[in-house]
Amino acid sequence: PGISSSLLPLSLSLSLSLSLSLSLPSLTTMLRFFGAKKKEAPAPEVSLDKTNERLDARAGVIDDKIRGMETELRQLSEQMKKTRGPAQQRFKQRALQLLKQKRLYENQRAQLYNQQFNISQVQFAKETIQTNVEMVSAMKTSTQELKSQLKSMKISQIEDIHDEMQDLLEDTNEIGELL
Repeated sequence: PGISSSLLPLSLSLSLSLSLSLSLPSLTTMLRFFGAKKKEAPAPEVSLDKTNERLDARAGVIDDKIRGMETELRQLSEQMKKTRGPAQQRFKQRALQLLKQKRLYENQRAQLYNQQFNISQVQFAKETIQTNVEMVSAMKTSTQELKSQLKSMKISQIEDIHDEMQDLLEDTNEIGELL
C-alpha cells in the first residue's frame, strides 16, 4: 500500500533476485545433505561363453536333481511292492509328489536347453559376421596386391614374350622336322 506504481517492478525484481540468491546456496546445501545422484557404474560385459557355461552348470544341477528323484522313485516302487495298506498309500503319495517335482525340473531343464540353443545361435551368428569381416578385409588386401602387381606388368611386354615363345616353338618344330 504506500508503494508507488513506478517502484513496484523494481521491488519485484529485487525480491526475485534475493530469492534466487537465497535458493542457490540452499540447493547446494540440499544436494550435500541428501546427496546428488551418483553416476551408475557401467554394467559388466557378459560374454556368450560365460553365459553358456553358466547355463551348462545350471542344467547339470537340474540333471543331478532329476537323477536323484529317479533313484528315489525306484526305491519307492520297490517299497510299494513289499507293503500293503496305509504304508503303501504313503509311498504312493510320496511317489506322486516326486513325479510332479520331476516334471517341473524337466520343464526347467527344457527351458535352459532352449536358452542355451538361442545363445549358441547368437554365438554362431557373431562368429559368422566376424569371419565375413575378416574375409572382406582379406579380399581388399588381395585386390590391392593384384592391382600393384598388374601395374608392374605391361600388356605389350606380355604380347612380346608370347610372340617370342611362339617363334621359338616354331623354330623348335622346324628343327624337329629337319632331323
